Amino acid sequence: MIHNPNAASISINLPAKGDWGVVVKGSVAGTKVLATLKGANKVNVDASSTLVLEK
Repeated sequence: MIHNPNAASISINLPAKGDWGVVVKGSVAGTKVLATLKGANKVNVDASSTLVLEK
């Protein structure tokens, strides 16, 4: 889970490179993966939002 309380987007290094499933992005949440980040080692998080990923 990554929460960005800032007024600008941020870039975060992920703990491991690989495929990450997005389960919450801002105001959109689900019980299934919303999108997949393929081979990612960094992720951008929008301003004033939360991102939840699963490996």
